[in-house]
Amino acid sequence: MGAEEGEERLNAGLSWAGGGWAGRERAELERRVGQLEVIVADLREAARERDELRNLLELPQTSDWKVVFAPVVARDVLDWGRGFRIGKGRADGISPGCAVVVVGCVVGRVMDCTEGTSMVAAVTGGASRIGVTAVPGGAAGVVSGGGSGAGGKPGGPCWVQFLSRDVRVAPGAILLTSGLGMDIPAGLAVGRVAGGEGEAALLARIQQGQSVQMIPAGDPDSVRYVGIVLARHP
Repeated sequence: MGAEEGEERLNAGLSWAGGGWAGRERAELERRVGQLEVIVADLREAARERDELRNLLELPQTSDWKVVFAPVVARDVLDWGRGFRIGKGRADGISPGCAVVVVGCVVGRVMDCTEGTSMVAAVTGGASRIGVTAVPGGAAGVVSGGGSGAGGKPGGPCWVQFLSRDVRVAPGAILLTSGLGMDIPAGLAVGRVAGGEGEAALLARIQQGQSVQMIPAGDPDSVRYVGIVLARHP
């Protein structure tokens, strides 16, 4: 073997060794980057959870009503928009009909309870019924979920049926809980009247006894912690 051939083999060996080392370093760096991305995602999730809990703690407590906090523990993937199950129940004073809230608005009502869990019907689902008052104007109505949305998927539009046809309600009117029932206090935001049709078309629908569309104030699909409003002296 000549000197030139020996030098070529030596250079080839060094090149292979260097490439193998670089490949291992690259794989290790990619592994570490993946670990850091997981850590960052976990930190963002923890920050979101912290903010949700902090906001719930700001919910007002009164002499007549108190708020019990609960995590969302289960959802049905086939009926995602209809409701969810929370990790508090009869043992915590919860009963069917209680309002379920996030900061500033209602996202559903309790439908049934076990000792340790409760099933919540979302405002966007078909099983929820909530008495409301329109502001301004004071028109009384009942909000219900749309049941099925586009393509038959759960969680269709919400609707409000006003109890009188002789009312004036403008697009964008705020809908607050009426408080006429014994299980939900007055003044909690539920949504606002959709304004896509225009005022004339909206009033025509009301006068014909038809429901009008409502835009919910909260998003039941994204909540992970909620407050349940309980009467202090049921």
